Amino acid sequence: MISQLLDISLSKDHTELHKRLLSCSGDLVAVEARYHRGSKKNCLSRYLLGANQTPENIKDNKNLEKVCLLLKNELQNEMENDKCVIEAVFLRSKVVELSQKHKLDIGQTMLRTNRLKAVLEKVWPDLRFIPREGETDLVCLHDTGVKEALSRYTKLQKSMESKFGRRKCFR
Repeated sequence: MISQLLDISLSKDHTELHKRLLSCSGDLVAVEARYHRGSKKNCLSRYLLGANQTPENIKDNKNLEKVCLLLKNELQNEMENDKCVIEAVFLRSKVVELSQKHKLDIGQTMLRTNRLKAVLEKVWPDLRFIPREGETDLVCLHDTGVKEALSRYTKLQKSMESKFGRRKCFR
């Protein structure tokens, strides 16, 4: 980590920070010479994210936001009225389907779980992602409690699979 910060401080001509990093003997927290995660300026993660912002990534991200808005428009009524619980992999497949339908090119890196979740949370802040160990996350609206969502999912998953095969929305 210290070597990464030294490289960044040199590449940004941040001599004052570079001197502090050299003097800290690797204990960044003790001398408060680290880039703080919450700050808007001089944030290491912000720098690293910015380094990956190529014109293609920027275009892909804008397209992903458009597709996520389309997804929200398509699913919002059903989720609000029926209190649906959806598997995150279903959302991903719907994003792919909508991007193809509307001819919005999205790079494969945009479909990574963390990136997709971040964009969905940005355009649809009412969504709640419920992580499950070793399985895909469940997605519901914030007004649906976690216990209620898990209960609804497990009860109805069994009955729906036996009647209709695997379903994506559980009421």
